[in-house]
Amino acid sequence: MSDFNKINQADDESVEEVNHNLIDRGNNLSDSDLDINKIVGADTKAVLEYLVKSLVKDPDAVVIESKETSKDNVQFSLHVSPGDLGRVIGRQGRTAKALRVVASAIAHREGLKTTVDIVDQ
Repeated sequence: MSDFNKINQADDESVEEVNHNLIDRGNNLSDSDLDINKIVGADTKAVLEYLVKSLVKDPDAVVIESKETSKDNVQFSLHVSPGDLGRVIGRQGRTAKALRVVASAIAHREGLKTTVDIVDQ
């Protein structure tokens, strides 16, 4: 048997071993491996919450509701105290626009599209 054939045989055996290990692992997958219980848009919501709570005077009043409007689209409704509404919107809406840009960038990493609505109470 030539050296080339020995190398090919060794490669075939290692490929079979890897396949066997993958099949065994596939039979023992947990929910965390499959991401079945993953909340859609959780990263985006967490970053939005962090940013908004950093901006406002009353961080305890910040509430972010998320709603999955379609398979790959999540709508966030941002609720803040009336006194902090101006801080979240910013001059000519610049802060609100920046929040939306950051949210859409993070959502894009998750394979989603987002809309962020700032709700006055």
